[in-house]
Amino acid sequence: AGVATGYVEYTVEGLQDGFDAQGKLEEGDHIVKLNGERIHVRSGGLPGMIQTAKEEPINVTVLRDGSEQDVAITAKPADMAVLLKPARDVAKSAGVEFSQRYMIGISMTQHQDRAAVGVGGALAASLEYPVVQSEMILTGLWKIVTREEQGQVGGPVMITAMIKRSIDYGWIELVSLLMLLNVYLGLFNLLPLPALDGGRLAFLGYEIVTRRRPNPSVEQTVHAVGIMAFLVIMVLVTYKDILRLFS
Repeated sequence: AGVATGYVEYTVEGLQDGFDAQGKLEEGDHIVKLNGERIHVRSGGLPGMIQTAKEEPINVTVLRDGSEQDVAITAKPADMAVLLKPARDVAKSAGVEFSQRYMIGISMTQHQDRAAVGVGGALAASLEYPVVQSEMILTGLWKIVTREEQGQVGGPVMITAMIKRSIDYGWIELVSLLMLLNVYLGLFNLLPLPALDGGRLAFLGYEIVTRRRPNPSVEQTVHAVGIMAFLVIMVLVTYKDILRLFS
């Protein structure tokens, strides 16, 4: 299987009405280059290129029926596609702001390019992987918090769908997804929130700084409230996932 080189390709899974990709791309197309260059994850990939280009055309090279074809595709603001301008103006007058996000109107699956390495290279990659992925996840989370990008919330239903899709593409994609999910869960568990290990570490940090142990009843109450909050959030996220399946 080898180690990921950082270069990626995409398979077009679906097309949305009202966007420039419709009529230019087809389901099953493999996107292999952008503006004549191979796609690297450090550049943000296709989503990053779309946000950078905004409404400037992007030259997309696709592999279709064994041959490469170049297609110029122009993104447009996503909120303009789902919200009529009069309604948008009314919302803005009421103080509601929209983060500008650009789309070309496709759903896609990402595939990592891989290169064979020896035992030493595999060991080095295994140590580097969680560091690199953690950096990318935390950077993405910060962009969501600062409203540079829009986040998508998913729960068990979405994860199950992602695992099923990975199985369809092969065991390499499945193992890659499971590795990424492990990094996500590890980072999430370290957040300084009640009921998580990060919350416990926060109380331990307080004890180290103040040299006083927190009130046990207060700590138990905080963790209990945190657990209840997470259960409510999990139910709401799962409900949203189920609605997405039938939408």
